[in-house]
Amino acid sequence: MGAFSEEEIYRHMTTAHGGIYDEAQVPAGDNVRPINFFAEQAEALAQFQRGREMEANQRPGQVDPVEAHRLEVRARFGQLRELEADLQFHRQEYYARQRQEEERQRQEEERQRRLQEERRRNEVEQARQRLLQEERRRQTELERQRRLMASYEAEQYRRQLQERLRQQEERNRQAARQEERGGWCVVM
Repeated sequence: MGAFSEEEIYRHMTTAHGGIYDEAQVPAGDNVRPINFFAEQAEALAQFQRGREMEANQRPGQVDPVEAHRLEVRARFGQLRELEADLQFHRQEYYARQRQEEERQRQEEERQRRLQEERRRNEVEQARQRLLQEERRRQTELERQRRLMASYEAEQYRRQLQERLRQQEERNRQAARQEERGGWCVVM
């Protein structure tokens, strides 16, 4: 399909097609036949589409504007798909990082809990060791005091025995002296 200037179009239409109109023009008035607007519109659009297709076939290097728009829409749709895929990828990365962070926090909390538990066990063990040491000191002190007391009591007992022995020896000496002197005088 060719392109004509304003002056050439009328000449072309008249010589090649027999005029501008499909039928001879009917004068206005009662003889005007009714026009089916939608049918004519559909036919005009179909002719327009056929003309585009023919033009596209005749000029292989040029792209039909409707086809170009359709390709552009497809490209944009593809870009949207890529953006959506990127968004989905980043969303998954975000959720994966979030899960990793939550897992790291959980592990850190678990580690802190174990450290606190270990500290408490150590504190309890240290307190137990202090109590044991204190008990050992107390037992050692009690044992020392028992030994001292036993030693003191033994010393006291030894002194008492010595005193008794001394007293016994004194009595024995007095009795021996008495016998040497002649005994007692008893009046009866």
